[in-house]
Amino acid sequence: MSFLFCPNCGPVDIENTHFVNQEETLTVRGEAITHIAPVRICDTCGESIYDEELDAPSLDEVYAIYRRRHNLIAPGEIAALRETYGLSQRGLSALLGLGEVTIHRYENGALPEEAYSHLLRLLKRPENMKEIFDERKDRLSSAARRKLENRLELLLHEHERLTEPRARRDGQAAAA
Repeated sequence: MSFLFCPNCGPVDIENTHFVNQEETLTVRGEAITHIAPVRICDTCGESIYDEELDAPSLDEVYAIYRRRHNLIAPGEIAALRETYGLSQRGLSALLGLGEVTIHRYENGALPEEAYSHLLRLLKRPENMKEIFDERKDRLSSAARRKLENRLELLLHEHERLTEPRARRDGQAAAA
């Protein structure tokens, strides 16, 4: 038997509950966000019951709505950024001068501050990462430094290869 806690009835067997989809409003950083969420209901009194299995995904959805509204970087984008450059969470944090747990929290769903989100998005461009790397490479271990240096060399070369023909075409069009 699995029990949940009803604020009116006390412990309730999960078998004596059901769930409904209903409009729910949560406040994120002072902003009310309304969405449709599954809510577990006590069959005895009709009161909503906290159910972590239902509430955790609901909170993730509300955070995703907030991220879209405020153009904040998403957890998967940060992981992809690190993967692109071959950096660990610790390495990226060290390079940016952030606390060690900051990147971990952001990748696990915490909402980044707007400035951090903007900084992380700027790092998607290899030339921006190169600039930070050149200024702060001493913050990385020698292995992480070599790995990032090699990745940057490849990414910048690829970026050059892809943009050069376009720049040449744009220049020819302007000359005509």
